Amino acid sequence: PHNGTGDVVPHWTFESAFAAAGALHSTAADMLTYAAFVMRPASNLLGAAVKRSLQPTFTIAAGRKIGLGWMLLQSNGHEYITHSGGTGGYRSTLLLHAPSGKAVVVLTNTGNDVESIALQLLNYLTSAI
Repeated sequence: PHNGTGDVVPHWTFESAFAAAGALHSTAADMLTYAAFVMRPASNLLGAAVKRSLQPTFTIAAGRKIGLGWMLLQSNGHEYITHSGGTGGYRSTLLLHAPSGKAVVVLTNTGNDVESIALQLLNYLTSAI
């Protein structure tokens, strides 16, 4: 793990903290499987819960709202679903464009925010739609 200036930082541990606050581990492949489910939720109770989680509950700023655990943003005429996270020296972003079924996962070992990288990639992928 590295901070925003490239210095090595210690790995965070969660012995006495709520593990879901940053101790979850995953892979890009797992995240894309999850993205596919969120974009095309099943017609069961879990799917209904996913649909509800994507309903805006609060507006942060123009083009940026919050659902239940998801950020909903508009960019380049498209609506995206996203969630970012990180711990000391790591950042991640999952960005979805449900109408096209396209998603981008960015995982990095730096403390720098990577949502803008994911947005540029997905804007590129959806510009041909």
